[in-house]
Amino acid sequence: MYKAVFDLKRLTKAELTDTDIRYFKVLAAAQSVDGSFTAEELCALCGLDRETVEAALTLWQSTGAMTLTENAGGISGLISGLGRVYGRALSNDEISGFLTIGEEFGLSNDTLVLTAGFAHRLGMDSTAILTSLLKGWQTDGISGDAQVRAQTALLEAESDKIEKYRRVVCGSRCTTPAQLRYFCKWAQEGVSCDLVQAAKAVCLKNLGSVKADYMAGIIKNWLSRGMTSVHELENTGRKSVSADAYESSIDTEAWTDMVEKFDPDMLYENDE
Repeated sequence: MYKAVFDLKRLTKAELTDTDIRYFKVLAAAQSVDGSFTAEELCALCGLDRETVEAALTLWQSTGAMTLTENAGGISGLISGLGRVYGRALSNDEISGFLTIGEEFGLSNDTLVLTAGFAHRLGMDSTAILTSLLKGWQTDGISGDAQVRAQTALLEAESDKIEKYRRVVCGSRCTTPAQLRYFCKWAQEGVSCDLVQAAKAVCLKNLGSVKADYMAGIIKNWLSRGMTSVHELENTGRKSVSADAYESSIDTEAWTDMVEKFDPDMLYENDE
C-alpha cells in the first residue's frame, strides 16, 4: 500500500511505534485537506501538538509521501472507510494493524475495507483475526487484491447461509477464522443448514462437545457420498428425525459407518 514509505522508514510490522502512528495520522489529515493547509489546521484535525505535526510534515515531505494519492485517498481513505465500518474512530494499534495487513497481503484500501466489513458483520473485529483469515485464504490459493476482493464478494452473497451455520456451530460465542473457513466452504459446496445441525448432533454424541473440525470431517464424508441435505441422507434408507430434534434424539448408530473412517489428519484446519 505504502511500500515506499515503509522502506524509507525501514519499518517492519513489529517496529511501528506510537510516534509512527501519529505521523501517519498527520499524513492522512494532510491528504484529506483540499488545497493548502497550515500546521494549526492539521493540529486541529489530528488532535496533536504543533511540534509533532511539524516533525511529521518534515518527514513526509522528505520522503515524497505527501504527493501519494493512490488507493482512494491514501491513508485518510483507509481510516475513514474503516471508521464507517466500525462506526467509531480507530485506535493507534488498529491503524497500525490495518496498515500492516494492507502491506503484507498487497491489498488496496477499498478491498481491505470491504473484507474488514464482511468480517465485522460476523463479529470478527480484531486485526489479528482478520490477518488469520487472510492467511487461511492464502493457503487456499486466494491472495492478492483481485482474488481477495472476489472471494469477499462471493461470500457476501452467501452471508445469510453463513450466519445460519455460525448460529448452529458457535451459538453466542465468537467465530474463529478456522470456523469461518469451514462455513465458507460449506456455503460454496451447497451444504444445507439441517445437514450442519445433523453433523453437530453426531459430534455431541461422539465427543460431548461441539468441534467444528470434527463436524467438517463428518460433512466431508457425507459430501463424498453426494449428500448435501438431511433429505438426501434419508434417501439412503437410514433412520432420521426432524432437524429441530437432532441434538437429543438423532439415531447416531445408523450413521456410524459414515464417520467411522473419518481421518482427523485430513481436516482443513484445527479450529482451536
